[in-house]
Amino acid sequence: MATKVDLAPRFRNGKEEPYTLYRTRIRDKYGISLTRSALQKAAYTKAVQNLETDFIFEDIVAEYTVLRSLPYGSHFDKYKKDLDLALTDTKLAVHKRKELQFRKSLLEINYLSLVLRQQQLQEFKSSLKTEVFDPFDMPLVVQPAVLCYDRQRSRYSFVERESLTEELSPVDSNRLREYFAGESGDAQKKFWGDVLLDSTMSSAALSLVQKQVTLEYQRLTALSPYSLDVLSGVHDFRVLVGLRYLIEYGHAMGVSSKLDPVLSFPLGSNVVTLLEATRMYEALVSGNVYLAEDESGVSRDLLTILDRIETADGEVVYQANMKKREVLAPAPRLALSHILENTVKFGTGRYAQKNVRLPVMEGGDEQDAGAMDLVIPLLGKTGTANNYTNASFFGYLPAVSRDGIGMVIDDGYSVGVYVGFDNNKSMRRKTTRITGSSGALPAWTDIVNTILREKSYATELDPVDLSFYGLTLLHGELGQVNLAVDKENGGRLVKPGVEIDEKNRVQPSIMTFGQLYDSGRFKLKRDYVPFWGDGELFTESDL
Repeated sequence: MATKVDLAPRFRNGKEEPYTLYRTRIRDKYGISLTRSALQKAAYTKAVQNLETDFIFEDIVAEYTVLRSLPYGSHFDKYKKDLDLALTDTKLAVHKRKELQFRKSLLEINYLSLVLRQQQLQEFKSSLKTEVFDPFDMPLVVQPAVLCYDRQRSRYSFVERESLTEELSPVDSNRLREYFAGESGDAQKKFWGDVLLDSTMSSAALSLVQKQVTLEYQRLTALSPYSLDVLSGVHDFRVLVGLRYLIEYGHAMGVSSKLDPVLSFPLGSNVVTLLEATRMYEALVSGNVYLAEDESGVSRDLLTILDRIETADGEVVYQANMKKREVLAPAPRLALSHILENTVKFGTGRYAQKNVRLPVMEGGDEQDAGAMDLVIPLLGKTGTANNYTNASFFGYLPAVSRDGIGMVIDDGYSVGVYVGFDNNKSMRRKTTRITGSSGALPAWTDIVNTILREKSYATELDPVDLSFYGLTLLHGELGQVNLAVDKENGGRLVKPGVEIDEKNRVQPSIMTFGQLYDSGRFKLKRDYVPFWGDGELFTESDL
């Protein structure tokens, strides 16, 4: 991946770029600095990638799931102090205070914080080996963390004293000494290994991680710092490769506007034209991008909207030279299309679901009207800028299948609508705020209804042969599964997993790829085919 986006050593005339030049380019141009902290974090990343087999062997697979979502925690303490300082402001609005408290909660548990808790647990164990002192003779040392019995999890947990809740009952140290007096060394070792650190991960599991991190750090420090073996585990470098990949992907989809590799990229911080954004949605849904080229083979946006130019005598003086290129593999575009369809069915695009209808042909009777009053499968997503400076809706109208019994992605229409002032003035006045759903979606709906009428969609459908569920979006068989989700709980999978008929547009569901076991457990399949289409498949371990 790094090679494709020009972040690996370059090759010219059969010779590899010298290490010193490559190091200077990555360090000085892109700001990737390999400090000790960065290497330790890289060692942690590598350890997480390589520990799955060990966790399976130790029969603690569930804890590996916890580990995979556990952040390393660099500078988390500093961020927490900044948030604590901000929370001391008594003039904070309620919603802002809640936001800061939520952000702080995200920083509470991380690998480094668990390592600290592990050290405190070792100190607590050592203290139990000392004699029992009379509290009246010696001052008590208040431990920062305390061993408790977690009634909710039915396990012992070692937590910060300030985090004690009603479910956590502190364990009396003297009684714990008495208990260990009658237990073997192996039993004591198992007891301490099973203790949860901050109710998150067992002490034994974290010890396994710490050991692997040490090995990975020793391996990394033995290599050249700016070798790809080291850089591939460095967080900042991995993020940079991802951002550069997005830029290359945008160019492949026909974006000629300048794109910057900034962290806010996924939030829409880069500026693209309405045509470019609409073309990207077409590519994300259909998997293909269509670019018009001039005589020199250079893509020109202006030519994209021109089919041909004729003189008054009918002589064709220009004919579009459209080039088609696949930029998204069938499986991911199917999953993405279903997400966009759900937005229209259950999300911010519901206005289109209610108001896009097949027109009754001229001269049709009431029976024809009833037959054509079908919900049209649509795909799309709203967009609202900060401070309501603009609003948009980009979506896709599928085409009618050849047999007239459903809709298909091929040969459909990508439509984009942008609403906003030329001077970027906020579209907000008193309690009125123009969002993507209120500002852009109604216009988008009118355009789609016009396409349905002018392209005679109604004449291509055969209402008699439609399925029990009505008009549906037909998908090819790619091994996908359609699973029920809980719409009221953030769209999470229903447990145990339940398959839903793909034609059922009423039941909230998500179409994806993976294995649904008889027990109802679902294991997601994760793989990725790069947009450059050389057939190379990246599996979960690569990502």
